[in-house]
Amino acid sequence: NYNIRISGTLTLNAGTLNIRALDTVRILSGNPIAGAPFSNAKYIVSNRTGNNLGVLRIDQLATTATFPIGTATNYLPVTVAPPTTADFALSVFEGVTLEGTPGGTAFSAPQKSSVVDAVWNIDRVSGTGITPITLNWTNSLEGSSFATYPNVLIGVARHDGTAWEDGAGTGDNSSNSATNSYDNFSPFIVTRTGTVLPVDIRSVAALLQGAKATISWTVNSEIAIERYEVEKSTDRISFSTVGFVNAAQRNSYSFTDPTNVTAITYYRLKIFGTAGEFKYSEIVIVKPAGQNALSFYPNPVKDVLNISGLKGNSVVRISNMSGVVMMQQKTNAQFLNMGVDKLKPGSYVLEVFTDGLRTASNTFVK
Repeated sequence: NYNIRISGTLTLNAGTLNIRALDTVRILSGNPIAGAPFSNAKYIVSNRTGNNLGVLRIDQLATTATFPIGTATNYLPVTVAPPTTADFALSVFEGVTLEGTPGGTAFSAPQKSSVVDAVWNIDRVSGTGITPITLNWTNSLEGSSFATYPNVLIGVARHDGTAWEDGAGTGDNSSNSATNSYDNFSPFIVTRTGTVLPVDIRSVAALLQGAKATISWTVNSEIAIERYEVEKSTDRISFSTVGFVNAAQRNSYSFTDPTNVTAITYYRLKIFGTAGEFKYSEIVIVKPAGQNALSFYPNPVKDVLNISGLKGNSVVRISNMSGVVMMQQKTNAQFLNMGVDKLKPGSYVLEVFTDGLRTASNTFVK
């Protein structure tokens, strides 16, 4: 293979400059490529042969620069804005893979629907600091779902050596650009932003009406949300779906569980986006009529949680919102002062078990 070194400035006047697979065009001066504006008719082709790619490298880069690279059929430039002098080597290929490599496992059709079908290899050979990068693409590489995404759903994802990270950053589906900042470099793709769905749940509540629970929630905004599934559990660990409500661009929703509440029951929402991704809401609790109420203070708590209303042979348990038991204490008293100073700030569930049965449950904040 050949490493072509250029000590001055590389200027593109017309047509394409082809870098053969395994070859590198290396600019030593730190000068960005001249000849802008670049386009699908004037750019540098990072050719591919099997698993090998042609590479464009600029050393001693100290200013924002566009690498006008692309594949044999599409112009796919990258703009890099290094905070300090750095060396960058770039290549690009079409066909996203699970490993981020040309010879990797191809994305399935559903996976490709939410991405731009290209992988940019960005290698910072030397240099440090968080660096903004901007990736550009052509419409023909957009997945069927991706083509419909609003700007707030478009971002950049990095391969961490094991898997693709969640998409993040900002995007523009009109100018076909996506930007994010990184301190570690590897393969990158343009995709839908990660599991942080663009829905702002203002509140979730559960109310016992007769023997049935009604779960209601209010929404400040929702974008590209498909539906809300209502899940319930009696142990706050294993949840099952009891129904769903389709998103309808409303500010409030509700759902009534068709079965009677006969024990302490936990409810949550599983919120689905239009691309199949999802996230969960907070967990809310419903107690059947006549259930022993747990009394405790203060809430929020700092050091000691004062609990009353206990019965003999009780176990008081504190768990985090993922169901992990953080601490528990046995008692035969009606009152208990429980030290919680070692708990990290956050939300917790307080449960009381009497003779092996859960008799009370509530949440508190540390």
